Amino acid sequence: MEISIDSLFIKDPIFTGGAWVLLDSSILGEPNPVIDTIYTYTWYANGKGASVAEVETDAPKGTAISASYYLGKPLSAYFAASAFIECKGDCDISATPTLANGAAPYTYLWYDPAAQTTATATGLCAGTTKVRIIDFNNDTAYANMSITEPLSPMSLIPSSVNPSCDTCMDATATVGVMGGDPPYTYLWDDPAAQTTQTATGLNPGNYMVTVTDGNGCVKSIADTVNVGIQEGIARPMNLKLYPNPTTGEIAISMNEEIDFVQIYNTKGELLFIEEVKDSNHAIDLSEYQDGLYLIRLLTGEIELTKRVFLVR
Repeated sequence: MEISIDSLFIKDPIFTGGAWVLLDSSILGEPNPVIDTIYTYTWYANGKGASVAEVETDAPKGTAISASYYLGKPLSAYFAASAFIECKGDCDISATPTLANGAAPYTYLWYDPAAQTTATATGLCAGTTKVRIIDFNNDTAYANMSITEPLSPMSLIPSSVNPSCDTCMDATATVGVMGGDPPYTYLWDDPAAQTTQTATGLNPGNYMVTVTDGNGCVKSIADTVNVGIQEGIARPMNLKLYPNPTTGEIAISMNEEIDFVQIYNTKGELLFIEEVKDSNHAIDLSEYQDGLYLIRLLTGEIELTKRVFLVR
């Protein structure tokens, strides 16, 4: 290896008095200076400690006996910012570390369940994310990023009031919100695109409402408005559902025959449906996780929904 230089730092007990001195190569009379001396020298292109190569010889103008190379500052990596998940429980964060120094190409290893090996990791969950980077010179750097999420998930609970008659347009649909962070915004898919928690003036049918919380978490759920009971045939529904809260089994009793029973979670997902054809029935929630569930009973043209808490 040959290095052309315009100046050099030199340290010599006699020539420089033992101090590091910057000499212009013209002083030594040649562009690649060689000093004829009885001492062994270590050469630095830009002074000791700089990013250069050094070579040691066994004698002036002799054979090189050792050489070492410092190719630059060590590789470092960092994340420009932390990350926040909008909806608790989601794993939707993408992250890319910023690299400084080092030499391409780089290899990556993310300490996530998928052990991703790309520069950008996707599908990251809440917690501390760590990545290891190795560059072309086998230099290694690590970077950590904090990913946080809301304290509680946002759950939607629909309810409705059926129209007072078959042709009446006085039905309402309401969505209750649990968890997340306020303020909440609402958007119904009815013809008026209502933006309140309760949509009014509805015809019988199915309606979808989308709720967005203060973190930007977006959830949707369906609500059903049934055909109203005609005037003169309205009747009280004597419904008993117990125990509530329950550790698993629930007894249901009505003064009318139950056609179907349905179980929904707070996301509006149908977990279970069963044909009953009886006024007394029992259901078992023990296979589900603790929490709030909606029990929907269908009998003739009547639909009743009750909340049940499963606690063990």
